[in-house]
Amino acid sequence: MNIDSSKKNKRLATTGLILGILSFGLLILAGLSSIWIKLAHFGEYQAVFSFVYLVLLTSLVSLILGTSGCMISIIALIRIRKEGIHSKTLPTVIISLFLGGLGPTFVLIYLAFVLYFGPSTPPHPPLVTPGF
Repeated sequence: MNIDSSKKNKRLATTGLILGILSFGLLILAGLSSIWIKLAHFGEYQAVFSFVYLVLLTSLVSLILGTSGCMISIIALIRIRKEGIHSKTLPTVIISLFLGGLGPTFVLIYLAFVLYFGPSTPPHPPLVTPGF
């Protein structure tokens, strides 16, 4: 095992862990924002739309950060396995894989849930009837 290789693996594992923590934090922020949207009674549609865009934006960034954290952690795990020595960074890689995969998984479940159930109100009738 090379010293430089061990440092590179540790840096990769730490980077994957940081991205996983950021992804999980943004996931919690998106969840709390969506719960607050449901509980708060807004009088203006602009406020609701701005919070919906906040939830979508944080979910998208969580998806991107979690996926990149998983990729970096997989690269670190492959490098550790190639060396054949049980490294001290292996628990960090496993935790970063878990946290990095948790964000995208919940974002995809949330989007599937929203797409399946759709809006809760029926669409408005057209203002002008066709043919007149």
